[in-house]
Amino acid sequence: MAFRFKRASCIVAGTFNMHIVQPVWLAGRGILPKGVAVAIESKLDEPLFRFHSPKLRTRWMVSQTRIEVETLRADEDCGKPVADLLSELPWTPLQAIGNNAIYVAGHSELDRLPSIRHLFADAPDGYTMKQRSFHVAPAKDERTFNLQLSVTPEEVELSVNAHVEQKEKSSEVARTAASQFFQHRSEAEGLIRNLFNVEVEYANADAQPS
Repeated sequence: MAFRFKRASCIVAGTFNMHIVQPVWLAGRGILPKGVAVAIESKLDEPLFRFHSPKLRTRWMVSQTRIEVETLRADEDCGKPVADLLSELPWTPLQAIGNNAIYVAGHSELDRLPSIRHLFADAPDGYTMKQRSFHVAPAKDERTFNLQLSVTPEEVELSVNAHVEQKEKSSEVARTAASQFFQHRSEAEGLIRNLFNVEVEYANADAQPS
């Protein structure tokens, strides 16, 4: 038994003009394929919109404070369109960038984690424990890896985030971090094996990023 890949994303936080970062504008700069019809969803209580299409392998979320590119495919590079976008907007004020992945497993996987399992207290009488979490954050160079193990009633979720602070740095730092999307995931998976002594797996060999 191992943790199975569920989804991945690249998120950049900053100050964005939502009137510029539109699907037509992205297609005009080769960041999205031209001629693809997308479904756009917005929220009345928050300035953001999401768009997706069966012909796209990613989903986008654009707001005034962040842009997120997400995928359910393990072999999709969410960092490349983010890096390309930042190349088009080199003067955009940025705060941070993160490459992320989520893996899930059944509750039986906790048996492989005796050093962590004892930290998960049972719910007091009359209460239901909705979630138990354990978080570590090893750092190297400019990268901080946030690794969080969460136990819910349905499954065990292992989330990884390779975080790079962007304040007072050039946009080139963020573009480089985005272009290292798969590299950061591979490094995070190495930390998972080292710290938690568990493996991660993909649906098939072709889905695993090279």
